[in-house]
Amino acid sequence: MRLAPTSKQLVFHLGAHRAGSSTIQGTLERRRDELDARGVGVFVRRDLAADALMRPLLAIHRGSLRALPSVWPLVRAPGSTVVISEESLLGLMPGRRGASFYPGHVRAIRGLRWLARFFDVRLRWIVRRQDRLLESIFSFRVSRGETDDFATFAARCGHLAWLPIARALEASGIADVRVALFEDLFDAGTEARLGAFLDLPGSDSWREPMRRGNVGLRGPALQILRYLNRAASLDPEQRRAAHATLQPYCAEPPPEEDLAQAFERGSLGRLARLSASALSFAAAAPPTGFDDAARRDFLRRHEADNRQLLRMRIVVGDAARWEL
Repeated sequence: MRLAPTSKQLVFHLGAHRAGSSTIQGTLERRRDELDARGVGVFVRRDLAADALMRPLLAIHRGSLRALPSVWPLVRAPGSTVVISEESLLGLMPGRRGASFYPGHVRAIRGLRWLARFFDVRLRWIVRRQDRLLESIFSFRVSRGETDDFATFAARCGHLAWLPIARALEASGIADVRVALFEDLFDAGTEARLGAFLDLPGSDSWREPMRRGNVGLRGPALQILRYLNRAASLDPEQRRAAHATLQPYCAEPPPEEDLAQAFERGSLGRLARLSASALSFAAAAPPTGFDDAARRDFLRRHEADNRQLLRMRIVVGDAARWEL
């Protein structure tokens, strides 16, 4: 059976990685019933992963959405509008595979353009200034087992240019594309700002402040976790428990006895004996981010691309937010 174009609207929040996706998805999940009453269906990552028919969307950057049956679950999804939010829809995960942005976005955009033959497709993407992005990604990767220091990790990631991806989105033929600046969109606003960015009906009345999503470790806490990744062979559950235990120590390292007791309270008693060596490692370790000179040098390499990006018609927000 041949599928004719429909009037259903698909709003894709495409990420990017470490650019507020957890905050957006948390807002969508809390507002799910309200949005459903307004004819808006919500699919965040866990919804897509749990639905065998919708799951192919998670692999759109691998080119797997070319088969016509993939359209049917979207046609049948409740609501005249469907919002789909997943931070990796464009396949951008620097640090995971070593190099910078690998080219999954080309296949993803091809799949989105194909979907636009049948639906009113709208694309929403959020980008973050590259120095802050890389510092956030480093924290995220340490929480997943990374052992390298920040400078080594950053060198591995290479050039992080948003411009080619934004140009590909603009050239996709999809009429409604918006690219927001993370530093502008998430600056002390209410959930109404997110709703407006996603074109969600009724969101102009949302008064609740945005809630922070997946907050990473920094400073001494991050260094201690990096040490534990090297010395303790943590499994994923233990690493999550260590992350939660170390959250209070992002600004100042605790005394050795306090850290040992925190591990005991966090059901990580076997780590208590590592407290002294972990604190010594953290005290001597190189920074978990850029110093001023390295930051300027890193941003200088992205300056020309960023200047062109910020002039693009699809980019919304205050460009001054990206100034040093």
